[in-house]
This record gives sequence, structure tokens and C-alpha cells, in this order.
Amino acid sequence: MRKLARNPAVDFFEDKGFYIILFLCVAAIGISGYVLFFTPKAPSSETIDTAVYEPAVLPDDYAPVLGNQEDIPVEEPEPTEDAPEGTAPVPDQPSAAAEEGAAAPTVTQPSAPVFVRPVAGALAVPYSDQDLVYQPTFGDWRAHLGADYAAKLGDRVYAITDGTVEDVYTDALQGQCVSLQHADGLKTVYMGLGDKVKVKKGQSVKAGDVLGVVDDTNAAESAQEPHLHVEAYRDGEHIDPESLLAGGSPTEPQE
Repeated sequence: MRKLARNPAVDFFEDKGFYIILFLCVAAIGISGYVLFFTPKAPSSETIDTAVYEPAVLPDDYAPVLGNQEDIPVEEPEPTEDAPEGTAPVPDQPSAAAEEGAAAPTVTQPSAPVFVRPVAGALAVPYSDQDLVYQPTFGDWRAHLGADYAAKLGDRVYAITDGTVEDVYTDALQGQCVSLQHADGLKTVYMGLGDKVKVKKGQSVKAGDVLGVVDDTNAAESAQEPHLHVEAYRDGEHIDPESLLAGGSPTEPQE
């Protein structure tokens, strides 16, 4: 009986079939594992958070805590151009008016000048720059640019108001004279004093200070009774001395 020839391919699969099946199984397991672990899954409805959150409302007095405040360095203010370097700026001080209960500042008004009469006697010959006055010493009529006050020889002569002694001098006609410079361009001159004058040039005097005494040194008015001749000037122009003494205090005798 004739023996049939075998197909080589069939022989190959019969010999290697086990290994082929094993390889295919391993490949299937590998593909299944890849799909299982690397394919993303749809989220389950049980794991989705569906809660609605409202925005947080902070309180009005909320202040963030910045940690230990002692650790925060304090920056020194930079010196300004007006203050020297190294000095701390001075805080603004409240004004006196802004302080509660502060008293209003007292405003001191300057006191009015005091005027006194130059001697105790009354006016004998008034000032006259327009109407001519008879002058018995010269026997003529002329302007009388001063005021004559009756006095006795040796009576004290007083400064009419506060001032400074401008000069002490002797005039050939008016005798021993003292001139005083006062405020507001005022000047007064006292003529016919004795030689022993009580003041000196540059000295400050007050109203009523003694300048000297009445004497008979006024040769220009020697025909009259003893008296004191006073002249007054405002900014270099003659004025009536009596205009200064209106309401002036009577002179009190001084030692």
C-alpha cells in the first residue's frame, strides 16, 4: 500500500501550534491591559460636586494679619531740605485758636503820649505867626513864633513830653536853650534858662522831667517880666505850643 506524502506547512503548524496559541494569548492580554489602564474613563455622576458656592463677604473691620509686627522694620523719614540732616521732623502744632478753651491773645494798644505844662505859670504872650505882636524890647511889631509862660526866676522848667535831648546851647539873644526831639517829627525848644542845665545832649527824658530853671538870660525879651519862652516845630514848621498842651496835666513841683 502506497504511503501519502505529508504537507510541510501542516507539519510546521502541528509542531509549532502550541507556541503560536500561547503568543496570541499573551498579545491579547497585553492589549487588554493597555486599554484598561490608559483609556480615560467618563466620570461617574456620583463623583461630580454639584454644590453652588457663594462668594465670601469680609467684615468692615477686617484687617489682614501680617505676622509678628515686631519683625517689621520701621523706615525712618528722609530729612527735608528745610531741616538739617539727623533731626526728626517737628509735627504740626495746633494753633492757639484751634485749642479748645484757649484764651484769645491780649492785644496791647500803645499808650497815648503824655503832655505837661513847661512851668507852673499861665500863658503870658500867645503864639502868633500871622498877627503881629508888639515887642517891647525892640519897640516894634513882629510875629511871635513861640509862647511865653509867666514864671519867677528859679522856677523849674519841665519837658513837655517824652523825648531825647537834641542839643544844649547858648544863643546870643535867647540865652541858655535846650532842644528836645520827640516822636512823630515833633521838636520843642526851651529858651531863657539858667546856666546850670540839668540834662545833656543825647539824654532820654520823660514828660515832666526837670530841664533847668528860669533865668534872665533871654536878652531878646528882657523888657518883659520873667518868663519862659517855648517854641514847637512839627516836621520843621513852627506850630503853637499851646496846641500840644490842650488838656495837658498841670505841672507838679519836683524836688
